[in-house]
Amino acid sequence: MSRRALVLVSGVVSFALSLGIVALLAPTVTLSTDDLHAESSADSRVTYDCSGAELSSELWLVRVSRLLGTHHELRIGPGAPDRYYPAPVAFGDDEPRIDHVEWGTGEVAVTFESGDSVRVAAENYCGVQ
Repeated sequence: MSRRALVLVSGVVSFALSLGIVALLAPTVTLSTDDLHAESSADSRVTYDCSGAELSSELWLVRVSRLLGTHHELRIGPGAPDRYYPAPVAFGDDEPRIDHVEWGTGEVAVTFESGDSVRVAAENYCGVQ
């Protein structure tokens, strides 16, 4: 194999590897987050037994911009928005708007203006401390 062919092949392989790395990492690279809504279970006087401690939980609706697009998620937990249980929110193309949050002893139920709702069991977000 000539030197020129070897350089060409190594260039193609390097390019393919670079594309593969970008394809793997792109979904995880966050460009920005915007807080759209925040609530606390403490406002409803609801606490959760999280590993033996009675803690209130926080709920944040955020817009997350990544290399491959924008999505929305709920971030729920005693340490939210820094430490949280993520719950994806995807009900179409419009930006979701929270209508009502109901903090229960075993779950949080979030109803959106679209009529769609999400329920998350407390065991999912209590362990995130």
